[in-house]
Amino acid sequence: MSSFYILTGLVAAFLGHLAYRRLRRPSFFDLIPGPPSSSILAGNLLELSTSGAGSLPLIWRQQFHENTVLRIKGPFFSGDGLFISDPTALWKVYDTNNSFARPPSMTAIGEKLVGKGGIILSEGEAHHRIKRIMQPAFNAGPVRNLLPHFRHGALALVDAWGNLADAQAESGKKDAKAAIDVFDWLGASALDMIGLAAFGMTLGAVGRMQGAESVSNLADVYKTLLDTMGAEESAVSIFIRYSPSWLIDILTLIPNKLMQAVTKSLDSANEAARALVQDRVEAIKNGDTLSNDALTLMLKANLNEDTKWRLTESEMTAQITSIFFAGHGTSAAFISWALYQLAMQPELQDRVREEILANAQQYDAEQDSNIFSSKSMPLFDAFIKEVMRFYPVVHFNEKMATSDTVLNLSRPLVLKDGSTVSEIPCPKGTVIYADIISYNFSKAIFGPNADEFVPERWYTPTQGKLAPSVYAGLFNFIAGPKACLGWRFLILESQVMLFELIRNFVFHPPQCDVLKRMQLVMVPAVMKGEELSVEMPLFVERVQG
Repeated sequence: MSSFYILTGLVAAFLGHLAYRRLRRPSFFDLIPGPPSSSILAGNLLELSTSGAGSLPLIWRQQFHENTVLRIKGPFFSGDGLFISDPTALWKVYDTNNSFARPPSMTAIGEKLVGKGGIILSEGEAHHRIKRIMQPAFNAGPVRNLLPHFRHGALALVDAWGNLADAQAESGKKDAKAAIDVFDWLGASALDMIGLAAFGMTLGAVGRMQGAESVSNLADVYKTLLDTMGAEESAVSIFIRYSPSWLIDILTLIPNKLMQAVTKSLDSANEAARALVQDRVEAIKNGDTLSNDALTLMLKANLNEDTKWRLTESEMTAQITSIFFAGHGTSAAFISWALYQLAMQPELQDRVREEILANAQQYDAEQDSNIFSSKSMPLFDAFIKEVMRFYPVVHFNEKMATSDTVLNLSRPLVLKDGSTVSEIPCPKGTVIYADIISYNFSKAIFGPNADEFVPERWYTPTQGKLAPSVYAGLFNFIAGPKACLGWRFLILESQVMLFELIRNFVFHPPQCDVLKRMQLVMVPAVMKGEELSVEMPLFVERVQG
């Protein structure tokens, strides 16, 4: 297709939609307070993605009566949307009914980035089939059995950081603390842990960072894919991501270096994943002794399933990419922010370490995940929950109303004219943005000190109404049938990693400001000259004694 016809089509679509927006009738949404749009192409989403990741929703709530629902301007083709942190409304959006689904544009662009058939992008019957096969591998029992894999990965990182700390201590320099970009190392460790626990294979990503030869090219393939997709947001990228699927198809015909790089990386990732599935299926059929990794459990469940529920080879391959995509950045970012908070609060770090050391002997002997419970380690458990609340690595999640409905609210909504309502109409096609930041920082839910990092808040029941969710009443993993399937995987991985790292090292704050930046998730970044560099530079030394 020639560039002329592509350009003509884009201009026609632009003008037609602009005319529609100018001529549309006023709606109830016009009465809901919200911020003005800062971009014709991206609406308010550009600000949400670039303005200090996470601070803007809280500023908006203060500006607009502490409302739990705001009207925001979506990207050009999306129109106005509802930015919701109200627990009652969120539960209606994410519960078991089918009144809300992922916006088609998000599915269209998602398939370009991570491929078709994965559980992340599936809806309806397809999602039900995939979840039926995957769920058993991510239930509580099977995930608990992965603890030795997680510990193996954690101890590999302890060895690597120990070498760096020892080298610095032996250097004779005045400062005996090693400067470590913990986010970079944790990203490599996350790849290794996913490889071992989810797929039963050694990737050697941490070893690569120490100069060892590559054990598997799969780590390189997925790191390249994830790094390519982690480009900084712009008005154009947001406009494209929220465009109609037909326009996305047209835009991908235009030569684009980023899209070409993503496509190449995705092809390589799918090829490697397909070979892994084929080899593992053959091993299962041959009766080979295999580990208890998630992929093996999924494939066994699939082979034993009725034909109508069974996943095809291509569908199973797509789940591997989905697991890497969902699990890599989230755990690295979450653990990085946890270590940062400890570095900034040395007294808290000492107390958490004291509790860890008091339970270390039992943990070494039993290797039982029950040690991480609030009964055995109340401060450690509360600390992890508070990091999850205070540093939600995913800020908002989108849904679209598939039919006309009404959203009830847990507290009255103050409209522009000063009147209040306790429910709002939600017409078909309305885009809902779940405002996870404002929910997690709600003083009505978490008390007057919700803007402070206070792990002890988890010792007693929360002050207000929580949205039903899979973990601690927080909305980080969403809720309902589309809740994050791997939430137990991430929590146990983080518990094991933090237990070993805090047990072995003391963390000191960086000598620069650490900023929050949105990529696929909320990552740490520092200024280097005039550029933002994604890293978490902490000073690390071994625990003495």
